[in-house]
Amino acid sequence: MKMKDNKKKTRRKKTRKNLNEFSLKEVVFITLAFIILSVSLTYVITVRFGTGTITNNNLNDIIKSYNKITKYYYEDVNESELSSAAINGMMNYLNDKYSIILDSEDTTSLTNTLDGEYKGIGISMVRYEGAYYVVEVFEDTPAAKSGIQVGDKILKFDGKEVNDDFNYEEYRKNLKNQDTVSLTIERNGNTFNTVIDVKNVEIPITLSEIFEKDNKKIGYIYLQTFNENSYKQFKKELESLEANEIDSLIIDVRSNGGGLLERCKDILELFIKNDKVLYGLTTKNDTTLVRSSSNSNRSYPIAILINERSASASEVLAGAMKESYGAILIGKKSYGKGKVQQTASLSKKNMIKYTVANWTTPSGNSIDGVGLTPGISVELGDKYSENPSFDNDDQLQKAIEFLSNR
Repeated sequence: MKMKDNKKKTRRKKTRKNLNEFSLKEVVFITLAFIILSVSLTYVITVRFGTGTITNNNLNDIIKSYNKITKYYYEDVNESELSSAAINGMMNYLNDKYSIILDSEDTTSLTNTLDGEYKGIGISMVRYEGAYYVVEVFEDTPAAKSGIQVGDKILKFDGKEVNDDFNYEEYRKNLKNQDTVSLTIERNGNTFNTVIDVKNVEIPITLSEIFEKDNKKIGYIYLQTFNENSYKQFKKELESLEANEIDSLIIDVRSNGGGLLERCKDILELFIKNDKVLYGLTTKNDTTLVRSSSNSNRSYPIAILINERSASASEVLAGAMKESYGAILIGKKSYGKGKVQQTASLSKKNMIKYTVANWTTPSGNSIDGVGLTPGISVELGDKYSENPSFDNDDQLQKAIEFLSNR
């Protein structure tokens, strides 16, 4: 599982092992069958539109060229690779780093990530000194129901011993085709085998906490990405915090690379009142101001944590919360990605991702290549690098200090 370098996710209720017990240089984070597509998802806003068919006489030239090459070229031609090269040529012509073709594996990864679930058992692990250790067990998953515990040492996967010859990545690719997985586990000096069902598991992408300072309760929600489950998970965390009577809120989208614009809009409408502008969209044909249709009456102070890897949908959220709600941005300038992508499925489970619009903040500002500048700029200090924790998180502590005085 890819872990964000500026989050201390202590909130997922006593399921995470203290990673400081391991040497940071030796730890490699993975999740059992947890698929993250960093190239395709990072810095992406994705919208899902309907599909249509476009006819164009120019396509005749493409088809004619394809037929002539495959039939008469003097050497054998891989037809699949030739068609992929044609599509790549079109994407390269656009000269847009966000418009790309994805192969079948990357397509599956992106789809799973945006859908908010993957096929697996529901644990996170670290590799340490030749073994895998469970550092998190996701709630209501096959692993949780089977009794897997944080700290369990996994010695074998389906009878395959964890050693220098064991290739976990190859094993992970095949896991999605299995109905069960057999693990050999060592716990408190005892070794035992357990068989766990492999099912679709919802990816947990939010964490929450409450901080108290100067007689104020300050809620905190970390949001990892914007997928199909982001709104549901975020709303659940928010309502839990509000049930504890928080006075203010911190929304942490540091290193959040984006995702589904629709779910970002849903989250914004939890806070921004009816008819206020959330963002603007400029397509080939028109410019639209997207407005809130919410009856939200929340008005408590909010701080948004951003950094140089906060991009795309997380910048939409931060910009709207700043300009239409009055939130304060704290941290470092964001990435600066002001384009919106659409995806289209191809044959052989491939996909293209291409830009369909530019977006602006409610006041009409484009952040593409510029980013959002925080109202309070804060660097993370050396203490955080040496020992990541809430206490050593200078940006978080500045947000707590700021809100405690509101």
